[in-house]
Amino acid sequence: MNLDESLVEAEEDENFLSSAEILQQLNEVERLKYVVTSYLRCRIQKIQRHSFFINSLIEKRRSTDSPLVTPEEAKFLQDYISTTKEHFDVLALRRFPPNISTLKPSEVNVSFQMGQSVFIRVLKDSPNVLVEDPGSSMDIDVELREGSRHLLPYKHIADLVKSRNVALL
Repeated sequence: MNLDESLVEAEEDENFLSSAEILQQLNEVERLKYVVTSYLRCRIQKIQRHSFFINSLIEKRRSTDSPLVTPEEAKFLQDYISTTKEHFDVLALRRFPPNISTLKPSEVNVSFQMGQSVFIRVLKDSPNVLVEDPGSSMDIDVELREGSRHLLPYKHIADLVKSRNVALL
């Protein structure tokens, strides 16, 4: 069988993909790789920005709770914190007087701002969620329906995130 015969046979085969279809599938694979890479990069940036805060949350959690980070992220977090402490020690803390030459996580802790608004997707119906009305001092009773998306202050939905009734987007 020569090359021409094999090409004709491949074109007659119903499972044969054209070059345009192959390129379309390759583009889709590349797009998915980009989305996953961007998601992971964003998670790492958040871990770096809030490292001491996340570490304090992890230390406070019970072993029965679901983990906040993956084992790989936890290792990265510990390595990042130890590297940061070592960097501050070498760079500046050694030059300070002894009474201020220690690095306390509570003093450098950049915690998440609970009043910051976040996008959420509702996983389970959640009726009667109280949300502060920015125009007045009253609270509004909001019903969150499964599948809906909202922009709400984190402090009002923090418990729903922990109970996995809503997911952060």
